[in-house]
Amino acid sequence: MRVKRILVIAGVAVGLMMPECLLAQKKSASQPGQIAVMARASQDSIMLRWAPVNYQLWKHANQYGYIITRYTVMRDNHLLPVQTAQVMTPQPIRPLPLPAWEAVAQKSEKWGSIAAQALYGEKFEVTAGGGNSKGDVMAMYNQSQEQESRYGFALFSADQSYDVAKAAGLGWVDHTTKANEKYLYRIYMAVIPVGIKADTGFIYTGAADAQALPAPRELKVESLETGAMISWNKKIFDHIYNAWLLERSSDNGKTFTSVSKEPLINTQEGLTDKTNSFYRLDTGLIPEKTYIYRVKGLTAFGETGPASDTIMVTLYHRLEVNPVILETEMRNGQVYIRWRMPLNKAKIVRYDMERSMSPNKKYTVLNKSPLQEKDSIFVDPSPLNSNYYRVKATTKDGQVMHSFPHFVQQEDSIPPVAPVGAKGMIDKKGVVYLSWDENKEPDLFGYRVFRANSPKEEFVQVTRKATETNSFIDTITLKTLTKNVYYRIVALDKHYNPSEYSEILVLKRPDIIPPVSPFFTNVNASTEGVSLEWTPSGSEDVECHELMRTKDSVWETVRYIPITDSTHNYVDSTAIPGMKYMYQIIATDDSGLQGISKTVSAGRIDMGRLDVSKSLKVVIDRDAKQVKLSWQHKPGVDRIWMYRAVGDAPYKLYQTFTGAESSFADSGLLINTIYRYKLKMINTGNGKNGFTEEVIVNY
Repeated sequence: MRVKRILVIAGVAVGLMMPECLLAQKKSASQPGQIAVMARASQDSIMLRWAPVNYQLWKHANQYGYIITRYTVMRDNHLLPVQTAQVMTPQPIRPLPLPAWEAVAQKSEKWGSIAAQALYGEKFEVTAGGGNSKGDVMAMYNQSQEQESRYGFALFSADQSYDVAKAAGLGWVDHTTKANEKYLYRIYMAVIPVGIKADTGFIYTGAADAQALPAPRELKVESLETGAMISWNKKIFDHIYNAWLLERSSDNGKTFTSVSKEPLINTQEGLTDKTNSFYRLDTGLIPEKTYIYRVKGLTAFGETGPASDTIMVTLYHRLEVNPVILETEMRNGQVYIRWRMPLNKAKIVRYDMERSMSPNKKYTVLNKSPLQEKDSIFVDPSPLNSNYYRVKATTKDGQVMHSFPHFVQQEDSIPPVAPVGAKGMIDKKGVVYLSWDENKEPDLFGYRVFRANSPKEEFVQVTRKATETNSFIDTITLKTLTKNVYYRIVALDKHYNPSEYSEILVLKRPDIIPPVSPFFTNVNASTEGVSLEWTPSGSEDVECHELMRTKDSVWETVRYIPITDSTHNYVDSTAIPGMKYMYQIIATDDSGLQGISKTVSAGRIDMGRLDVSKSLKVVIDRDAKQVKLSWQHKPGVDRIWMYRAVGDAPYKLYQTFTGAESSFADSGLLINTIYRYKLKMINTGNGKNGFTEEVIVNY
């Protein structure tokens, strides 16, 4: 076979020439100098495939060949203590000589010819079809990379045909295997030239690793007008299959034929392949005809896997035109609609007349049974006040097209009913939240909201446009003396007929203004207490006043005065004589806001006397012939004088005591005699003193 030159057209294989596509790169994360190996085991043989990972190794291996050594590692599932080694290739495996490729090319014409040209051709060029500038650039690049191209296409051709792989010195079958053994195969170059770094390829396998090939999965199809887009998952079996056969049946699955002359190969494999699916567009199909597809995988060992599940598709003409409403007419309360369907190739199975209150809302079907194209006039016996009509066309395969909506409106002079159920609230920022019951009229358009500061004023619209929902948010000022704000609501139909006003909704403004502060008009101090007079707050919403007092930093309520109490004065008799107090009067309104008066200071007058008038007690003990006197201890008192008088005689100092003593027994008394007693208690520290009340004893 004379081999001179071969031109590989880029339209077929331009994406396949780089080593990323090759078995060596696909099956092993190879490093420079390695030989990638894969195997396919069966019960009576093991097929091997290998590939050097760069051009230099490939070139020298073609010259010197490969040697395969087999190590028997296991037998009957037991690890052998000594692994016997056997050289399986006494003569190194090299590519077939050029004359022998004639038979290979006859068996595998395309891939055999490419491999032979890569090995023995005088020149090896890859050109892009079309003769454009991009093709010229590609040609220049490939001419400068001729040896890399030879290497790439030789390995790729070997991937597509196992016969080509064996002929190229990249495949070998071990027919001496035993089913109960497992082997380690070592593949290496027979001679390693100086300056070339080379490594050894290994693979461990045996008959126990034999597995049936899997069927491709996730077969899908998308119907087009004159074609079908078929896809399947290539990612899950990319370590097994390197090409695919997509088959089609047009006789309900009785016979299948391939959709392409050659197996389908992935031109995006490698780092740039980011999709999990393989896609194939099958064109030239006949509309209205049903096709069945299946796919099979092809391995690098020349095996064809089982077929996938089948998938069925029927092609239909695309529906590319819309139905048309020609005219509408209102007669005697009914709407007459005339329509037609333009000529088209799609197979339409039904028409429907649809109606909606708005072009953007849901449409309902008016016809009880499907319309036919001959039914060119449709009558709506019960139209709405506002109607949007459209015709819907549906094809056998579910395609849908609508006519443009056509608007028909009845005359309407009946307004909606006035809204009811209005309620609302105002937050402390002046934002008003209103809501009311939704009107039930089918032709309702929306609502308008009106506001006033008095029910006697004219209500002013606060909605710039009608609101479609039964709620509204308004904003008002709170810095006003007007206590309430008033709202009314009007409903509108689609003819802008307004309803009557709703009942007035009264909302109380949140109170942010405190009441007018009360103030003191008179403050007097006496020995009886502190007398205070004031003018109360003049605010209408005041609920109470409180008179507050403090002698330090803690305020206490002296008197609570509800708004129903007209008291405007108070005498603080609980004040401690000589103690200074601060007083204030607080007005609180129904929102909890407070108006606080200016503080005044006053103290109950202290005359220098101790309040001990009720301190002396007396008990007559006739058995002991005594009068027992006792008194309460007063803080600060450190001296006590006792005075006694007999009958109407004047008092005389009778006894003296310390501040710690609190009782005395008087004896030696005369029967039927009146005795009078009283004590003087003295605080020598500040000079204050006081007398107790007189106690009289008739002994």
